[in-house]
Amino acid sequence: MRAIRRIALITLLSATGTLAARAQDNVDRCNSSDPDTIISGCTAVIQAGGQPTDNLKIAYTNLGAAYAEKDDNDLAIQNFTQAINLDANYAKPFGGRCISYFNKKDYDDAIQDCTQAIRLDPSLDIDFLYRGKAYLEKEDLDHAIQDLDQAIQLDPNDADAFVNRGNAYLEKQDYDRSIQDTSRAVQLEPDNYLAYILRGTNYLIKDDSDHAIADFTQAIRVEPREEGGYSMRGKAYMAENNYPLAIQDFNQALQLSPGDVDDLRDRGSAYMDHGDDDLAIQDLDQAIATDPKDSGEFNNRGLAYVGEKDYARALQDYDQAISIDPKDSDAYTNRGFDHFFLGQFAAAQSDLAIAVADSPTNRYRVLWLYLAASRAGQNAQADLETNAAKLNLTNWPGPVVQLYLGKITSAELLTAATISDAKKNREQHCEAYFYLGEQALIAGRRIEARRLFQQSIDTGVTNFDEYDGAQTELKRLPPTTAAGSN
Repeated sequence: MRAIRRIALITLLSATGTLAARAQDNVDRCNSSDPDTIISGCTAVIQAGGQPTDNLKIAYTNLGAAYAEKDDNDLAIQNFTQAINLDANYAKPFGGRCISYFNKKDYDDAIQDCTQAIRLDPSLDIDFLYRGKAYLEKEDLDHAIQDLDQAIQLDPNDADAFVNRGNAYLEKQDYDRSIQDTSRAVQLEPDNYLAYILRGTNYLIKDDSDHAIADFTQAIRVEPREEGGYSMRGKAYMAENNYPLAIQDFNQALQLSPGDVDDLRDRGSAYMDHGDDDLAIQDLDQAIATDPKDSGEFNNRGLAYVGEKDYARALQDYDQAISIDPKDSDAYTNRGFDHFFLGQFAAAQSDLAIAVADSPTNRYRVLWLYLAASRAGQNAQADLETNAAKLNLTNWPGPVVQLYLGKITSAELLTAATISDAKKNREQHCEAYFYLGEQALIAGRRIEARRLFQQSIDTGVTNFDEYDGAQTELKRLPPTTAAGSN
């Protein structure tokens, strides 16, 4: 917490001898830098009596500031209020009480007091800073930025103001300006933990995981006992598909904050992507036990059960996710896939139609809706053409949509799937063979479909829905006859 500025007592009643010496000692202690010394000194000044109002209001203000530094915000507010009662035109106790209200998360009263302090004395950057922080907590981002602009104008070297304005820009999704502000904060305070966390978060959102990892590592250097640096670096490692390092960081985060639901969910996701579905389910079981009203945890555990090929158990979790949040389109998508894997194509179509309506530019959802409707025995071509009009068909998997629209051949699709990155090449071929297999199956060419589904499985991309789709479709296909009939 930023310290509240104290003010020296301006005058004392005239006294002589021992009484004067004792009185001066009380004043000196009231004006010291140590909170406990201030409390004893200012209390003695107040209790001694005989002080003019100007001295008493300063004594109460200093006393409030000392209690605020000791995180006793209730006593701080009491003393700031006493100072205000003595002089309602004195700005500093309004500013001090604003900070104490802020620390108690009473943001409306904080804004009211900082506004009064600014009206009485607009020269103090700290009042603009804390009013801006209160607006930020209330998600009033425009007013927050206006106040933080003013705080920075009054004190261009205030790292706290740059950090908070950077946070506001992050919330407004203005990531470049947020990076500028948090970078300035780091220049001013190279050990500013929050600046590294915020700047790293911006980089992570911008898919710059290398810079994100570097910033989260700096945050860990500054505060090695804080859970947040490890948690965020774990997310960045996941973005790089470096699941062992991600799991290692989530382990450390959970040591520092045992049972943290977000860390359990994220470690579960890392285990799942690493192929450790049993461990993922254990983490997600614990997360659900702690927070049984989070649809995301049921959704993620459903994915882990899909990894275990327990599609019926996954379906239960997706049902629960949707009952908690009927607008969770990811849960509808995943339940649609799960119905597809179980051969329940009409139910898959129903769920995927909801998912596409929520996100009409999501090409995978459009593709799977087409497949579900087609496998349910419907002619889905017209709907595909309507949905495709909203899609970017240039980038992958756009060429698959073009295939189903009859605009490219299967050979052209495989060419489009071929890229230099070995991992991505394998993933796109897993998808391409699956979608080609579905095209063959819908057309009644079962032998060709069987071959293509097997080629999808042979890519070994076990964490893709297309891999699961190929496996389940292959199991449903009858074995080929000696004559090789369809």
